[in-house]
Amino acid sequence: MAKFVMVLFTAVACIQLIKPIGWPGLKQRRDAWKLVMAGFMAVVVLIGIRLATDLEPPPPKPGGENSQTGGKSR
Repeated sequence: MAKFVMVLFTAVACIQLIKPIGWPGLKQRRDAWKLVMAGFMAVVVLIGIRLATDLEPPPPKPGGENSQTGGKSR
């Protein structure tokens, strides 16, 4: 999702450089940096949400404590 958002904002910023979009705050070509910063902030928020939801510990592996050795005792 983050890659899609970054590609979308990059495409809109390129369009802004070629021909200004005309939205409020995007009337001139030099306003393309606003789109780049918005895309960057959106990616940061998406990554933060992903990290916040992945904080729970992973489920235990089958085989107990010796799961790294394939369940065999030393």
